[in-house]
This record gives sequence, structure tokens and C-alpha cells, in this order.
Amino acid sequence: MASVQKVQAYLAYWFQLGKPVVLQHSNTQCLPAPVFQGAKFSQAFLDCWQQIMKAPKQCFLTGTDESIAVLLTDEWDIEGCARCTMPLPMPVRGIKVSPCPCADLPSWPDQTMPEPRTAVCSQTHLGNLRHRLAQSAEDTSNEAIAPLDDDRDRLQLAFAHSPTLKRVASRLGDAAAAPRDQVANLIEPAPEELLKRPSEPSALDG
Repeated sequence: MASVQKVQAYLAYWFQLGKPVVLQHSNTQCLPAPVFQGAKFSQAFLDCWQQIMKAPKQCFLTGTDESIAVLLTDEWDIEGCARCTMPLPMPVRGIKVSPCPCADLPSWPDQTMPEPRTAVCSQTHLGNLRHRLAQSAEDTSNEAIAPLDDDRDRLQLAFAHSPTLKRVASRLGDAAAAPRDQVANLIEPAPEELLKRPSEPSALDG
């Protein structure tokens, strides 16, 4: 069964494409604008719905054969059109013979235009936007940190395989903790070290 909410949503979608409801009992048409006001139906939509409910058996969406009263019975439901994905009345049993309301809209579906939508809660929509922005910023930050982690790993590997780098790091540590007048002696190499072979192989070489 198509509930009142489903039928209202069905009409709201097609109203956004400019399809009115024909009110045969008053020989008029109803096409509310705007359809939504924030997260709810607009007053114009609610006024139109009240007009429909006065004689639902005589109200039809333009281009369709099923009255609003028929859609509200347990013999019909609202599903998506295979051609345009818009809501389409479908019989619960049997096969639908009449075409989708989009049949008389030659410009639809149009991928260059925004698709009709349901009501949107501004606060929820803004919250989702903030969440996506925060997630994007976190992903960017992680991408920036990854190369730094790689450099740190390479330096740790170099220290692990190079006695020379270990001695330099040890002397720098001692210099940071020693009195100022002893720093030069700690950092400057001893004469016997200057006579050693040029250098030891390092993991940073080549």
C-alpha cells in the first residue's frame, strides 16, 4: 500500500519537474511553489494537498491515469522508474500498462540538471558537510605525515648500521649535557681519530 507520505513524496518529486495535479472537481490545476520549506513541505504544498483530499478520486497527476484516491489503496505502491529513477505508481499485483509520467517530458532525464529531491534539514546537511571537510583534512594530514615517517625510518636504519653516526650522536648528546667550557673538547675529534682511515661505510652511502 502506498502510504500518505509516499504519495506526497511522489507528487513532490514531479512538482519539481513542473508537472501539476489536475483537480477535476474544480476544473483547475495545482502546482505549488516552492515545494519545500526547510525540512518540511511548504505551506503551498500543504494547501494543494488539502485541495486534493477534498475529492481525491477526481485528482490526477498530469500524464497519468491513476487518481490519488487509487494510489492510497492497498492495490498500489510507489517504486522507481527504470528509465528515469523517478517515483512511479505500480500495481501490487499485475503489470502497469500506462507509461511513466516522464513519458511526456522529452527533456527528461537530463543529466545536466539537478535531480528532484526530498526535503533537506539544513542543520543535518551542514553537519554532514562539516564531517566530510574534517575527514578530508585528516586524510590530507596523514598523507603529509607519511613521507616524514619514511625519512625517520631511513635515519634509524642508518644509525643502526653506522658506528660513525653513533659516535657523532653520542658526542652531541654529551655536549648538550656538559658545561660550556667542555663542549669544544667533546665535539672536536681527538688527534688519533684524524689519523684513522678516511671513513667507515655508512648505510646512507650510495
